[in-house]
Order: sequence, then structure tokens, then C-alpha cells
Amino acid sequence: MTVPISFRPTSFQQLAGLAWRYDEENQYLAAVSRDEEKGRVLFVITMVDGAFTRSLEVKIPDEGPIWLGLSTRGASGSFRYSLDGKAWKALRPVLDSTVLSDEFGGLGFTGAFVGMFCVDTESYGAYADFASFTYTVR
Repeated sequence: MTVPISFRPTSFQQLAGLAWRYDEENQYLAAVSRDEEKGRVLFVITMVDGAFTRSLEVKIPDEGPIWLGLSTRGASGSFRYSLDGKAWKALRPVLDSTVLSDEFGGLGFTGAFVGMFCVDTESYGAYADFASFTYTVR
């Protein structure tokens, strides 16, 4: 799955990106945001059994779109990003897809899904433009 996103956050409280989730307690987010010192950054948020972790930030250019992707195989998956839509870099950590299942959560949902998101807990006015969404089975 890949998606090009144009997003210019002005605060660390503004996030947009790609979500791979089962429910509120079990999900992964590849998030573009802003760091007061570094500028625009990218990181992975992990929520497993309600426990929140966040990966190290990757500094990305303040201007221009960024492409986000998700690859899955078997019991794992990983986010990736590109500054031009052609050359891709992996985002760590490798993600455990088994936590996005009925067997793990047991809440009776139909399984994992992928989507795009934009959150602004500061002014509720930020927006992200997603030019397209591509899903490819290999």
C-alpha cells in the first residue's frame, strides 16, 4: 500500500499519515508531525494492548510531499517512506501483524484494516492532502 501525502504541520500536536489497525487498543501509525527543533519529522506509533510506544524520529524536508507505504508478509509488516515516490527507505520497527487479529484481541471484529488519518489536537484545523491510495497484492 502506498499513499502520497502533502502535510505541513505547525505543531507536535498535528499528525497525519498511514494507519494499520485493528481497534483503539491495537494499531500502528506512520505519522508525519513537527518537532520544535528538527522541523518536520516522521515516526511510527505502536499501540499494543493499549501500551503506547513511539519510534525514533526521522527528519524529513519541511516542504514537499512524502510517500508512505506499508508492506506485509506473514506475521510481520513494516512501514516505509519516500521523498520522490521511487526510492524507498524502511521505517523501524518491524511490526507484529498478529496483534491486529481476532485471536489476539478477541473483540469479534473482522480483522485489520489500513487507512489514512489526520489529527490536530491543538487547533482542530490542520488538514492533509492524500493524492491517491494504491493497494497491490504480490
